[in-house]
Amino acid sequence: RQEPHRDPGAALLRVFWNKIAENAAIFQRILYKGKRFGYNTMANAILWEEKETNMALIEYDEYKKKLRDFEPELEKLSAALDMDAAKAEIARLEAESAQDGFWSDLARSQKVQQRLKQLQKKVNRQNKLISDWEDLTVLCEMGQEADDADILEELKAEYAVLEEKV
Repeated sequence: RQEPHRDPGAALLRVFWNKIAENAAIFQRILYKGKRFGYNTMANAILWEEKETNMALIEYDEYKKKLRDFEPELEKLSAALDMDAAKAEIARLEAESAQDGFWSDLARSQKVQQRLKQLQKKVNRQNKLISDWEDLTVLCEMGQEADDADILEELKAEYAVLEEKV
């Protein structure tokens, strides 16, 4: 009695398709975000990476680097504006304005209040720049993790605004 001829290629192909069928759900969970699948008769799924996804990741990396490079510029600006001295002067002027008899000299009290508002505006403006930078850094991280094109557009717009302010 003769055994039927078995094609080793067919057996290998069956093993391959069985593995694909077993792992199809895993492949879909891992690869679905930011990708699309094409189906044909020869395979269960063929993955095509979209160019937009790759470009978005590259752009996120570029903005991440820009934001990292922006930090020393903000520090230089704070040093140039002498923020520590401004904060110390604010504390001194606030303490002076809280003393008894401060308001009895109207001209002096107005000058002190005017200087106080000027310094507070200066400090608040710098704090806002730093806060905006920190927010953009977080937004960049979130967008990169989510691979979200909408967040990338928001990041681009907000970065341009921040760059203009500085």
